[in-house]
Amino acid sequence: WSTRWLPLWERPLRPTNGKSMPSWGGSQKCLGALPGMSLVTFNDRFADEINKRKRIELGVRGEDAQTAANFVPSNYLDLTQLQDYWSPARVNHHTEAAIGIYGVHEALRLGVQEEGLANRFARHQQVHQALNNAVKALCLTIFNEGDHEMPMVTCVEIPEALRDTNFQSELLTKSGVEIAASFGSLQGKIWRLGTMGYVAQKGYLVRFISIFGAALLQAGYPADVKAALDAVDQAFA
Repeated sequence: WSTRWLPLWERPLRPTNGKSMPSWGGSQKCLGALPGMSLVTFNDRFADEINKRKRIELGVRGEDAQTAANFVPSNYLDLTQLQDYWSPARVNHHTEAAIGIYGVHEALRLGVQEEGLANRFARHQQVHQALNNAVKALCLTIFNEGDHEMPMVTCVEIPEALRDTNFQSELLTKSGVEIAASFGSLQGKIWRLGTMGYVAQKGYLVRFISIFGAALLQAGYPADVKAALDAVDQAFA
């Protein structure tokens, strides 16, 4: 199988029909709930496959229960037990994360019922485009701009002059603004700027561009902060 992870609730999710491809996403991303919960969707074909690895724990196992030879060894990742828990049988093998579940429920109420999915998708896309325009106005380069971009994360190439410097840590220490680094072959080469959930709003974006642009200037990079702020205004005009 292949799987895909998505920062949910910033764009439409279209599960792949007929293929064993579950999709899952962290609750703390664009949904804005407490971390530690995952929402997952999968089809009947995938369910049939994972049920081949089913095991019921000894303490709740009936006499006729069967255990697969290659059963899933972790309660946290055993969807077969979770399906039993949420089924009419209510087979209880764990203590549920009640606060996390209520948090996800409230986040869904705010995001789906109050704001509406169409409005939420449009808001993330508008903020993403505004950030992209501002980044380019700051004379920075967006990494891999195009069809493969996600509307909740903008990847920016770190200028050569700012690589191997304390730019990120000083931005956090002095201004309380955190920008993420990357991993693997891109470590030290790109920044990741997130616009997820509640913070995907014009006011927060204007504040970020102002602080980020000023930090670039202090570091000796020729950023055009006025042009970047104008780009944000134009995106929301």
